[in-house]
Amino acid sequence: MAQVMAAPSAMMTVQVPEGAPPGTMVQLTAPNGQPVQVQIPPGLGPGQQFTIAVPAAAPQMMMPAAPAGPVVLVDHLLVANCGKFPGQAFAGYAADDVMGAGARPAFASEVTFGMIMDNMGCCKNPYQGLEVPVYLSTIDAGNGKITDRNFEAARLHFDVVPACQCPCDNTPISGRVVKAGVAYPLVSHGGPSACPQCIADADMTVNSTTLKGTLYPCCVQPCCDTPFVRPVEGEPGAGMYRWILQPCASGPGRDPVQPFRRMPCCFCPGGKPIGLQTYSMQLPAKNDVPPEVWFAAAIFESVVYPYHQQGDGGGGDGGGGGRGRARFFRSFACFLYWRLALPFGFALLFVLRHAASP
Repeated sequence: MAQVMAAPSAMMTVQVPEGAPPGTMVQLTAPNGQPVQVQIPPGLGPGQQFTIAVPAAAPQMMMPAAPAGPVVLVDHLLVANCGKFPGQAFAGYAADDVMGAGARPAFASEVTFGMIMDNMGCCKNPYQGLEVPVYLSTIDAGNGKITDRNFEAARLHFDVVPACQCPCDNTPISGRVVKAGVAYPLVSHGGPSACPQCIADADMTVNSTTLKGTLYPCCVQPCCDTPFVRPVEGEPGAGMYRWILQPCASGPGRDPVQPFRRMPCCFCPGGKPIGLQTYSMQLPAKNDVPPEVWFAAAIFESVVYPYHQQGDGGGGDGGGGGRGRARFFRSFACFLYWRLALPFGFALLFVLRHAASP
């Protein structure tokens, strides 16, 4: 008989094939996918059956359920270790209110420098086509790494992220979050802009929910957090709350969930992850997406912001008369500086990296 005993084991019925007399070794596939060799017992001919013990199927690791709550928190963290290029980490939580009461660890993602460089290309935004896994996990408070990668809950895809656009181009920036084979679209309804101040943002949609545009303050106080709110129309209190954490500031925004620290007055690479900004999503009553999608939406927003409805003749970066022209030229000046200088810098890093490759 075949030597296939294992613990735990299961019984398997084998039918003697044609041309296999007693004593012949026959290879089979066990229910768990492993190959097994058995010997045809004496006295059995083609078509007859016998039973053997085979290794049982390995137990499947079940995906745990994500913590639930009326609010999804996201801490956007800078991971800057000595001797390495900085990366970004995102820690997600379920909570009871927008200021973080009852925060429970839920999700973790990262956008490393290596991911960006591997996705580089000529005349291409480094985020175009990038995929960011969302794990049911946490971010290590000491090194900024994802602590457990066994359970991928969803995946964020950056589908349309223009590299260099004219200030009049309103091509929407878009992506999607794929969870269990279902795609949930994310869209910023405006083109990229290099000048966020004083200009109304375009709306953003998360599946069927529209987050209304907000206004970046014209003057930012250096020692106070900069707040944003993208409300859900018709649902008071619901929406995306966001605070850019200024160096040396102690509020009034939501602190990163401890033990993540705020940006110090004097930044030095190394040490624990540093909070760049915090998000709190008060879920709408008509919410039609899982919490992983809201977590990924904050990552999407942090990457593609700022974006504005530009040159539209009203309600956006355009407007009429002299004010619209002034905004256009201000955006164009910023466009020349950021949309050309920044891609050139990325392109230079790309060339240097590949030149140094063996």
